[in-house]
Amino acid sequence: MKKETVKNIVVIGSGNVASGLAPLFQNAGYKIMQIYSRNSKSAEYLAKILSVPYITDLRKIEKNAWLYLIAVKDDSVKGLVMSMGKNPGLMVHTSGSIDMDVFDRYSENHGVFYPLQTFSADTALSVDKFPICIEANTLVNLEKLKTIASSIAGRENVYKITSHQRKIIHLAAVFACNFTNHFYTIAQSILQKEHLPFDLLKPLILETAQKIKSLSPSGSQTGPAVRNDNKIMETQLRLLSDSPEYKQLYKIISRSIVKAKEVTQQ
Repeated sequence: MKKETVKNIVVIGSGNVASGLAPLFQNAGYKIMQIYSRNSKSAEYLAKILSVPYITDLRKIEKNAWLYLIAVKDDSVKGLVMSMGKNPGLMVHTSGSIDMDVFDRYSENHGVFYPLQTFSADTALSVDKFPICIEANTLVNLEKLKTIASSIAGRENVYKITSHQRKIIHLAAVFACNFTNHFYTIAQSILQKEHLPFDLLKPLILETAQKIKSLSPSGSQTGPAVRNDNKIMETQLRLLSDSPEYKQLYKIISRSIVKAKEVTQQ
């Protein structure tokens, strides 16, 4: 499919994912026809950035778009799909955990456009390319998604996967991204109790992330647990005596690190 034949895109949602993807579509030469969101404030904000119209009434959605990108909370996807009604456009959602068959009764052309990236509405991406996982109900629709995904991320970063595989990727991403970020929050809390700035840890965090480019995660693991430094771990557990939840997390993660080291040495 030639890119010139791809015309209009309706973006459904105005949160982090919608705000991250819509400008990328526009920069790649696609036309954002309309923004829909129940949140008028965020819809207006995104529409203003893109210089496109926005609506908050689903009944006013354009009916002749080439692509309808549903980028909303997981528990809102099915209701939106049901409410939109049938049209010839290609309907996709961006969820990591919802099966493609959510569209089966409501759209003849549908799929999944899952960007494997973390988005924040007010923060530009620090990387130019990232994986996009696609799935579609027909080969024709799959090629359409491959075309638009390639224009954003490069063909080498587009992956055809199943709904099950996407769920596994999303699970792994929760550990690698969401849980890791929560540990940053814990670290910040520990420092704040002693009136110490989180900025102290930023060079360490960045260097740790950079190591993944050349080393495996297990190969770059450091710290008292991987060294079996029990005295240090006992000292640190005592420092967490007033935070039983953090103390329990410390024990669980340390045991997991020790176990992982034992597995790699077998």
